[in-house]
Amino acid sequence: MSRAVSGGKSQRSPNKDDKGVVTVGVFPEPQPHAEPRQSLVRRLRRHEVVRWTGFAGGFVATLMLGVSIGYYQLPPFEFLREAKLATVGEVTLRNFSQAQEIKPPAEPEETGPPPVDPHSVLANSGHILFVGDSITSSGQWHELMPGLSIANRAVGGHTVEDTLARTQYLRQPQSKLAFIMLGVNDLRSREPVAMVAARYANLVAMMIEWDMQVVIQSTLSCGEAFKFCPVLNPRIEELNQVLQGIARVNPQIEYLDVNTLLAPEGLLLPQFTDDGIHINATAYRTWADGLTGYLKERQLLAVVAD
Repeated sequence: MSRAVSGGKSQRSPNKDDKGVVTVGVFPEPQPHAEPRQSLVRRLRRHEVVRWTGFAGGFVATLMLGVSIGYYQLPPFEFLREAKLATVGEVTLRNFSQAQEIKPPAEPEETGPPPVDPHSVLANSGHILFVGDSITSSGQWHELMPGLSIANRAVGGHTVEDTLARTQYLRQPQSKLAFIMLGVNDLRSREPVAMVAARYANLVAMMIEWDMQVVIQSTLSCGEAFKFCPVLNPRIEELNQVLQGIARVNPQIEYLDVNTLLAPEGLLLPQFTDDGIHINATAYRTWADGLTGYLKERQLLAVVAD
């Protein structure tokens, strides 16, 4: 009988040699298999990697979307934005959702301007022409400035570019003076200040060709109630500085700083607004009194009387 010895615990196992003699061999006691535990650890680690990769991918995708539509500004934002404008044009938070459903424009049924409601402001002409966006269009100027011949051609939501596209509705032979306030919607759409100012200059030049006296009113500053005001107001101030320069190059153009009445400290006063952008009846009264004072100082009341 032969015996093989190994360290640790052992167990005997019968065995036969070539001659049929039964021998007892000593074999090591089998150890627990470690592979199942290692496989579980690998699977857990793989799951963690996949989960964190998904989180990271979602964060990067959200950040890139914000940068692409101009919501986040990361260096070198201006360079990337100019490159995007040169290739795909402007996409903003305001029009991003609309861009998902682009439909071809309907063919016009007839040429020429659309019919005008005889009770609308477009049906009336006046010696004073108001041009602007919702801040101007919401003003009851006939009530605020009685006795004056006024045509309010402002349209809510309009930009300078929108106004340039509808100049055929602005030109009135009897209009002698134009009060313009535009730009805030352009700047809210993150248009470059230089581009807004260039369009503004084109609009003013067109009105001068119509032999009109043009008064550029300062683009109204926003108030603290508007959450993007800290970003928007510096751009408004920059645009207003350019508009003052435009007014200095031609005697037919004047610049009137309405912010001295409604936003004397650079912010639209709380008593004049609820949302930080649009103004209330008290603000319109203050604004109209300032315009009436301007006309009186320039001895224009008789010229623009109804």
